[in-house]
Amino acid sequence: MPTYNQSRFIRQAIDSVLAQDYRPIELLVFDAVSTDDTAEILRYYADRHPDVVRFVSRKDRGQSDAINQGLSACGGEIVCWLNSDDAFAEGAARTVIDAFTRHPDVQFVWGLGWTIDEHGRRVGDGGVRAGDAWTLIHQRNFIQQPSCFFRKSVLNRVGRIDEALHYVMDWDLWIRLSAFKGMFISDYLSANREWGANKTQSGQLRRWHEIRSMVRRYTDNRWPPVVWLYLLEAMCQVVRAHRVTRPLESILGRVFFRGMDAGMSGRYPDGGVRPRFHLSVGNPDSLPVLRLHITPLSRYDPALIDARPVTVHWRNSCDQFGRFQYHENGRNQTIDIQLPPAGSGLFVHYQFDINRAGHTIAATETLPQRQIVAFLDAAEPVCGGEKGTVVMPQNPGATSLLRMAVDGTVR
Repeated sequence: MPTYNQSRFIRQAIDSVLAQDYRPIELLVFDAVSTDDTAEILRYYADRHPDVVRFVSRKDRGQSDAINQGLSACGGEIVCWLNSDDAFAEGAARTVIDAFTRHPDVQFVWGLGWTIDEHGRRVGDGGVRAGDAWTLIHQRNFIQQPSCFFRKSVLNRVGRIDEALHYVMDWDLWIRLSAFKGMFISDYLSANREWGANKTQSGQLRRWHEIRSMVRRYTDNRWPPVVWLYLLEAMCQVVRAHRVTRPLESILGRVFFRGMDAGMSGRYPDGGVRPRFHLSVGNPDSLPVLRLHITPLSRYDPALIDARPVTVHWRNSCDQFGRFQYHENGRNQTIDIQLPPAGSGLFVHYQFDINRAGHTIAATETLPQRQIVAFLDAAEPVCGGEKGTVVMPQNPGATSLLRMAVDGTVR
């Protein structure tokens, strides 16, 4: 828990840790030599709960430095950080530990979160949702910081928090974590406090510039949707700060939230995909093959069985491209396509185009009406060779473009 001069909130934050029904739990507070009564509050808790609360009071190079020091010093296998103006939800720790225990291959877990105001009153949902790496890089941050937990060991692979970032060091870390297997759980894990003096609400155009430069580390797309969306958010903050007419703020806000909720990747939480969809794949182990698990619509609509095969064209950010077919036979299918060689970056971005019109799926409480052409159940880097068929052409020579024809194999 990094803190500086937040004595008005820190009791609620610490109490939310102590109230967790899971043990052992450790809270390590790094106080940047606050000038209010934060130190007295920390001594009070450390004296009464020495098995849980420890604190360090010393100057640091900023919030990110304090978090890095804390993550290095803590002894737990599962770690997170909680800002001193936020709070955990009841039972959050046990919920998270249960998820990691049931899924030992998962490296990070995130869940839902509430938004609270300056006085601790709940004012709404935090907007957390299930999502993928493409959306996290190209569209929006859908993870609420105090609702994200990760294995300490994965930090050895993704690296420390970037101390050069002031506003989006958590988002930058989430992107790097998304190269590994993560898990969304639909439980409320935290409350994030929004008030006028915190960084997110006061960042304005400075925060937007940092977002723009940060996401460009992970994509060659110079102007992805995230740049325009968070420019709208920054303009809302500027309008609010200068007390310009509220109708303008309202218009900008509506456009911003509509863009945040749009399914710009062409993929939906139920696995459905549009005729054009995008996929970002993390491949930290430099595996050679991307395995797609596809369920055709004929699995749910018998009238489509024995319809002509569906052709999918794909292209990735490393200038590889190709095509494959899947069959309307009512059965799940596994298809392998190539991943770029080692050294191509942490992420590879794919665009898929399918040569058929979608079927209309009615809106639900959480999803809009949409046009679905198939269901992409999973996409995972693998060693290859066990399932799926990859047909490799001859070396294309100086163009360095790999042309591939891929046939789906029915499981």
